[in-house]
Amino acid sequence: MSADPTSGCNPVASTEPTPESVLGHLEFADKAAQMLRGARSEVVIFSHDLDRRIYSSESLVRLLRGFLLEHRRGRLRGIVQSPRSALQGAHRLVELARSLSSRMEFRECAEGWRASSEEYLIVDQRQLLIKGDRHEVEARYYADAPLLAREQLRQFENAWQASTVSREFSDLKL
Repeated sequence: MSADPTSGCNPVASTEPTPESVLGHLEFADKAAQMLRGARSEVVIFSHDLDRRIYSSESLVRLLRGFLLEHRRGRLRGIVQSPRSALQGAHRLVELARSLSSRMEFRECAEGWRASSEEYLIVDQRQLLIKGDRHEVEARYYADAPLLAREQLRQFENAWQASTVSREFSDLKL
């Protein structure tokens, strides 16, 4: 990577992968399912409230269950900005987390990271599905972008370290 002199210290990748456009929550859920089919070690979710249209679908939860049970070291970590919203009513992903609590962990987003309105999913430090703002209709999918995925994962790790298990999640033993 080389630095772009017109943008200060922001690195610019000369071979940055071209994302695939993903429109709407149905395509987002389909792309997330596609990513999970190939998952081998880790799934990371950064979300406002674990949108039920995406993360509570029966097919997606089935894929996550399969991933976690088939891969001995497989795990899922998630940061949720609004745990109360995520836990209202029946949520299949939350129910899965209850039954596989040793393989799944959720934390409430730390105050300093709540300004981020991004929503993203990272699989195995290679695939990235991201919306710059949770209210946007369009997301970007990078099928094989380890540099971008790892950069996003570094941000997630920083937020993870600052975040704690919320009272709502700890009451559920998540």
